[in-house]
Order: sequence, then structure tokens, then C-alpha cells
Amino acid sequence: MKKSNTLHNKFFLTLVVLSATLLIAGCTGGDTGAAVGTAGADSLIISIDTEGRDLFDSNEAFLISVQAENIGPVNAENVEVRLQGYDGISGTTLGTYVSLSPLALERPNREEGLAGGVGNIEWDVIAPYVSATSPDREISLTAAVRYDTKSIVSQKVVIAEASHLTELEARGERVPASPTQEARNGPVGIAMEAPAPYVRMSGSEDDFILRITIYNDGSGTVYDAASERDRVSSIRLSVPSGLTVDESKCDFDLRTSNSLDGVKVLLIDSSSSSAKQNKLRLTEGGYTRTVQCHLQSYSDRVNGYNTFAIESEVSYRYVQSVSTTLDIIGTSEGALALEITDPAITSQRTWTSAGSETITFTLAYQGEPVTDTNPSFDVTNASNLNFTLIDGSTELYALVSTSGNSYANGVWSVTVTAPTATTSDYITLRGVANYLGETATDRNVNSVELQ
Repeated sequence: MKKSNTLHNKFFLTLVVLSATLLIAGCTGGDTGAAVGTAGADSLIISIDTEGRDLFDSNEAFLISVQAENIGPVNAENVEVRLQGYDGISGTTLGTYVSLSPLALERPNREEGLAGGVGNIEWDVIAPYVSATSPDREISLTAAVRYDTKSIVSQKVVIAEASHLTELEARGERVPASPTQEARNGPVGIAMEAPAPYVRMSGSEDDFILRITIYNDGSGTVYDAASERDRVSSIRLSVPSGLTVDESKCDFDLRTSNSLDGVKVLLIDSSSSSAKQNKLRLTEGGYTRTVQCHLQSYSDRVNGYNTFAIESEVSYRYVQSVSTTLDIIGTSEGALALEITDPAITSQRTWTSAGSETITFTLAYQGEPVTDTNPSFDVTNASNLNFTLIDGSTELYALVSTSGNSYANGVWSVTVTAPTATTSDYITLRGVANYLGETATDRNVNSVELQ
């Protein structure tokens, strides 16, 4: 999807202004660093390859391979790939998601210099049929890669009592701590906003607003676990000991005790009310969403000033795509192709005169198999299919029986009545098929003898 540059620029400007404000506070407040807003980015590098070339003959067999490498800060789970826009290319599972190997791609370990996980998948395919009189066919082939991942942000919030701040200002000093923010963002970025440079407490209890913004900053599309578009699976908020939650002023569900001691876990997910679940949907054209919660602080847990580490994460399914262009060249071969697989020169058969014998063959029209579900192709009708043994200038017909015929896995097996004759050696078997106005012929020399 094409994103709004205006929206992205406005949000980026907000992060820059916030980061600059915190940088000033950090430089004047002590030894800790400033908060840095981290934009989101695609977690995977995806490539699609077709044997290193993009030009193929009509009905040519070739290999499509897709590779994905995790370059993001978080593992990518349940990685699957689907081909789109294959326009007549035939093969199995082209239009459905199939699992990458391996299914999970670990994030890079940059401290140890280890690259992220790499997965691959391949398809054996056949190019579509293009006649010699038709223009070459251009195919825009796309590989869509779907994976589950999450983005995480950690915010250090500084809370200071007003009386303590007054004492510090009288001495020309400042709180020796500043808020810092660290994010591990995949394609969905997450940022947290708290009062800066610190929360100023004016009494024994006070509250402040914590805002969390998520935004699609990757090249693809966000889905939740149920594959609903422009919607994340969940947003989680972890509030540390020393703070509590004002549940009446919070977009989240509190899933643990609201005790002053212990971590409070808050969630918006599929078990939340429908109104809260709507907060998982990205807005502003499908790109950003802000949720908030009022947190309560207490002077006996601040004691002048204190810092509190608050963490939030967003879980989601993401789809990235990569495309390539192929050209299919027309062929002088007919649209219909017949191949007798048995008997053949490599699998010679001795038939009994006037006996029941078996012939196996494949038949394809414009590269697609002609199957037993095609109502216009009846193997028992001699105008559709016939076989002949050729002994010199003599032609001996082998008629297809009305029973004992089958089709499975792309191969026909038909029962024929052998001619009433004998031969002194192996002779040629010829087959002729007619389908949708096209005719195909195949012959296997030295493949059958009659006894």
C-alpha cells in the first residue's frame, strides 16, 4: 500500500521534536542519555529468483525460488510465502501460503557478529503456452511473505516531588536523571510519550498520562492473527512496582492485580471488548494509532525523585512483497502435447494378439493437463484418441476399450484391444489425440511386438 508522506512526515517531526527536547533535558540533568525515537523498518530482506534469468520458452519447465533473511531486531515467526500474478504459470500451491524452511527466522546477533535467520522455498513450474503467432507474454510475478513479529519500546520515566525540585533549584542544581527511550521496531514502529523532562508531583499522590503510538512504517501491510487488514493482534503495557493504574482512564484491560507492589500487565487483544478491540485498528488511512493510560505515582515511592521503567509491545502479522518480470516467448509447437510413456523403447512390451493391453500417456493443452474431468475429451471416442501399430507399410489399429481406463496424478492409463496379428520384431506405436480443435501426435519406435 502507498502511504501518506504527509502523515509520515508529521509523525517523524513529532519524534524529532520530542527527542530534541529530551536531549536538552538529558544534557542539563545528569549522566544519562537522551531519549531517541526509532522509526520502524521492514524486518525481512526478500528476494525472488527464476534460475537467474527472466526469459523462458512457451511450456518450459523452470524453478521459482524465494529467500527471506531477518534483519530486524525481533524474531520472525510462522514465515509463509505465496506467489501472486503468476498468469498461466502452472505448478502446485502457487496461490496459497506455504511455510518457509525454516518456519522461524531468528533476529541477528550483532554483538557476536551473527546474521539473522535465512529461509528458502522453491516451486517447480511450467511456463504458460504462447503460440508462435502471439506476442510474447510479460508476467509480473510477486512473492508475498507473511510473518508474525512484534515491536518493543521501553521508556524510563522520571518522577520528582515539587518540594525536592524547589530545593535543587535553590542550589542551582537539577535532577540527575533524564528520561530515556529505547525501541526495537520491526515494520510497525512503537513510541511512548510521557511528561518530559520529568513528572512533577505536587502532593502525596499524583497522576500522569502515558501515550503509546504505533504506526506502519514498513513497505507492506499489517494484519492481526485472524488476518484482518490494518489491525494489530495486541498491544501490551507493563507498569512497574511503585506505580498503579487508573482503570477508569485507561484504554487497556488490567490483567493482573493493581497492587502498588509488583508488575501490572495491561492488554488490548481479542478478548477485550469490541470497543477496545477497535483500538487495535490502525487509523489515519491505515497507518497510525494512539492509545493512552493514566498512571498514579506516590511520594513514598519517589522520595525526592525516582525513575520507573515502563515497557510496551505490539504484536502483529505483516506481509511484505517482492516482484520480478518474466517474458515468455511464443513457440511453433502446437497447443496440444501428447506423450506415450508406456510402451516405449525403454520399456518394450510384448502384446498378445487380440488381447487386452495397457497404454499410459500424458496429454496437455497449453501446458495444462487434460484430465478425466474434461467433458469434451472422451478416451473411448476414436475421434478424440486412437492408437496404431505400424509394421512397415501396414497399420494395425488398437482400439481403446470402454472400460479399464483411468486418470491419476497427470497420467492416463487406457486399456486397448491388440490387433489380431503377429510381428517378427518390435514395431512402432503411434498415438493421435484431438482436443479443442488441436491435434497432437506421438510415436514410440521399436516399442511393441505382437505374439
